[in-house]
Amino acid sequence: MDPTYHDRHLRKAKNKAKLVSKDIGQKTNVLDIGCNRGIISKTLLERHENINIEGYDLQAGILLESLASNNRFTFHEESIVYAEIEPGFDITLYFAVHHHIVHQHGLTKALETLRKIASNTEHFLYFETGKIIEGPYWTWQPSLKNYFSYDEEHYHCIIECLEDLINGWEIIGFNRIHGVRREIIRFELTSPSNRQNNINREGLTVIKGLDKPTEPRSPLSYREITSSPLSEVFRLSQGNQNDIVLKRCHERPVAQYREYLLSRAIDSDWAVSALGYTEDLTFLVFPYIHESKTFSDFDFSHSNQTSNLLSQLRKIRLILKTTSAAFPRALNPGETEIRRIYDVCDFNPRNFLVKVTSNGIATLLVVDFGYQSSNYRWKNDLHFATLEKNLKCNTFHPYFLQLAGYLRVSSKLIIAQFRSRKSRILARFPSLGSVIFNLITDIIGKLLLRIRNS
Repeated sequence: MDPTYHDRHLRKAKNKAKLVSKDIGQKTNVLDIGCNRGIISKTLLERHENINIEGYDLQAGILLESLASNNRFTFHEESIVYAEIEPGFDITLYFAVHHHIVHQHGLTKALETLRKIASNTEHFLYFETGKIIEGPYWTWQPSLKNYFSYDEEHYHCIIECLEDLINGWEIIGFNRIHGVRREIIRFELTSPSNRQNNINREGLTVIKGLDKPTEPRSPLSYREITSSPLSEVFRLSQGNQNDIVLKRCHERPVAQYREYLLSRAIDSDWAVSALGYTEDLTFLVFPYIHESKTFSDFDFSHSNQTSNLLSQLRKIRLILKTTSAAFPRALNPGETEIRRIYDVCDFNPRNFLVKVTSNGIATLLVVDFGYQSSNYRWKNDLHFATLEKNLKCNTFHPYFLQLAGYLRVSSKLIIAQFRSRKSRILARFPSLGSVIFNLITDIIGKLLLRIRNS
């Protein structure tokens, strides 16, 4: 490790302590996760005689001696991933740890840890994480790129994970490091007694008599269809043609609630909508579609129904573009918005199934109505262009759609350049400058890695 590392970060740590000091007031219990030498904790203890701090880090040997002997500071030499945190902390500092957990334990565990921390904090959570644009020469950066294409997408996921626990969030400062500016975010947490009020449980349809998948799972009852860092899907066999699918969004209950509302907004046979929730409100319940293939796997070269499927595809697109749904506004707790489904969901070819009926008629079905961003129309234009081109109907329409998609994404990149970082996170969309900077740092980083390894 660079021997000057800690001295170079002294000023930055004190700047963070200054930001936190504004919110302390009469609050007394502070949690410092990844406290390192304890510079932030030491500064806060010197400024505020009324507080006590608990610090977590993996290395006790680097802790400041003056802090180790301070009876208002308690140190825990253990990973926050496995630690059992006692509830009741007024303020939590969670600086520059999250990206290391993503690298070492995966995104699911990192989000689980974040929710554990927030759930045991009563007033404010201060947060900072590494960014994709810092370049691939940092060991943790490739891990972030496995999950996200750009930083706005990553931040959107982080805040989405906390939606049911917060009143709001703000970018209150920046930490300049590794050639970029990392956002310092302050989450204002709801009172523990009022949490989960963002989900209107009174209006939910509950499917009774279903047990959620547990370990060990019976191979005769449950079969995992797919799993990702953000969700898992199981097929529950009921011994007949009425099998069902259970889907859970990892650590994102409000995102799951949005998917429930969006899927049920369309009253059409082609929409595979959520039937309801399991009784514990952990999983969404969907019907399982037997004897179907994904659009990508269907062999259109031996089908005489391409014109029929094209007609269905265009009808589906029209309905998606004209059907609106009301749902909790993403990353804005307590607010509701009404948007066209085509503008907020991701209808990529993997979400289309082709089912051939007993009389030989091919029928399109659409699954997965998960919310993506506040303006995803450009992406869906590109998706439907790909779908139409796969049908090989020799029309110009998919090329017009493709052109429209590229024009929209180009204009959005330019417009985003002049918007605040918070608005870009809300839109889950980068600026043109950050895209170019990301490409440059990626190229330079790979060259440096090649030189280092040669």
